[in-house]
Amino acid sequence: MTNIAAAPVPFKIEGTEYMMSPLRDVDLTFLDNWVKSKILQAAELSDDPVTRKVAVEVAAVAAWTGKYGTALSRTPEGTARYMHTCIKRRHPHVTLEQVTAWTKVEAHLIEMYRAFNIANDVGEVDRSDPTTANPSTAKVSTSA
Repeated sequence: MTNIAAAPVPFKIEGTEYMMSPLRDVDLTFLDNWVKSKILQAAELSDDPVTRKVAVEVAAVAAWTGKYGTALSRTPEGTARYMHTCIKRRHPHVTLEQVTAWTKVEAHLIEMYRAFNIANDVGEVDRSDPTTANPSTAKVSTSA
């Protein structure tokens, strides 16, 4: 789904204001490729050629908005990955490691989810727990 009027949303971490940009098609392509790489990395741990073959087939069609992407988006690593994707456009100096650290502080995580949900027009979520939003349902921005 495309969010044509998408605009970045401000949020604060430790007194510094940042902007959470909406996801774009290029961001989803990046996240799709990350999902594929995670599946292939897991397959590399197996000595079974059948498991590796199946993993390659699964990775070929895996997407951020699909079953595996949704599951990965709910992991700490996945959360940091998509949050960083939305933050780095306006703040290229912010690293994935910084965002990962922020996601470990509940107040920071809630603030980032709030901004992500607004920027990406995620829709109704349980406001008492903003982390219940499913980032794979975000509307994609067509703006640069």
